[in-house]
Amino acid sequence: MTDTPPSSLASESDNPDAYCAAIAARNGSPLWLVGRTLPPAKRRFFAAAYASMRLIDDFVDTVFLPLPPSERAARRPAALARLDEWRTGIEAAASGTCTTMEGPEAPVFRALAAVLPQTDLGVGPWQDLWRALRRDLEERPIDDWNGFLDYCGGATVAPAMVFIYILGSEEEAGAYRWTLPEPPSFYASDIAVFCYLVHILRDIVQDSKGDSQLLTIPRAALSALSLSPEQLQDAIRKGETDKVEDLIRALADEAQRYRDAADRHMAQLGALIDPAELRLLAALYRAYTALHDRIQAQPAAVLPDPDGLRGLQRAALSQAMALTDDHA
Repeated sequence: MTDTPPSSLASESDNPDAYCAAIAARNGSPLWLVGRTLPPAKRRFFAAAYASMRLIDDFVDTVFLPLPPSERAARRPAALARLDEWRTGIEAAASGTCTTMEGPEAPVFRALAAVLPQTDLGVGPWQDLWRALRRDLEERPIDDWNGFLDYCGGATVAPAMVFIYILGSEEEAGAYRWTLPEPPSFYASDIAVFCYLVHILRDIVQDSKGDSQLLTIPRAALSALSLSPEQLQDAIRKGETDKVEDLIRALADEAQRYRDAADRHMAQLGALIDPAELRLLAALYRAYTALHDRIQAQPAAVLPDPDGLRGLQRAALSQAMALTDDHA
């Protein structure tokens, strides 16, 4: 079972930086749309780091989980082995020893090996992602909010940590050192969890069409409203808005708790990192707060108009990025 990069990447495989940028860009992630505007050296770092996470996350979400249950069961050992091979590749890149690696993912590891050993970031974010994706491959449900936060540590906090590390570190001659008073996870966690909850709300209709493992909503939050994952999926598919509006409100309220903390961390970062790079983070954050505001005001809009919500998020990001360009 493989997830070979699109043939359009073949011509870029001899250029690891371009190869990484193409992988990072292929799902239109708001994080990449902002990250690609970083200064050249930091953009190269972010492209390699984000692509290395994107390629394995896409394998789990778009190659493995959509398989029928019986086929997933048969292929699970191979999928877990691939995840372990990915982790081995990350560790080799961190030590700069992956130069002889072969295969479609090799350019990504080579690009990462050119930057990661020159940092004090370590492989922690990738290890966290490995744990979250292993949970997905094993199809272990998220039982409660503690389990949700544990899963978020890899699924969303890990890439956010890398991004904030790149923003907050000092770069000189290709070497990076973290100089802020707290570790990257301190600033990233609440921001990332808030954005992830909004992402769940935005994509709840799309995710309801696939396997219930894609619904990363704590089972306790569902059962509190007398819903199972299957009942939620059925209600969403049928457009029974009244059955899920309470859940939408509950998730939006939970997001608000993290938004309050995220606002404080954004203010802290505002006094610590370069204003030009802070504007990139602020633009990304604004795309999610605008979407959250809309969902709070109109919870029912999540069901009939998910494309409109995505359009609202893209428009908010474009507007925020335009303001960033005006102040550059």
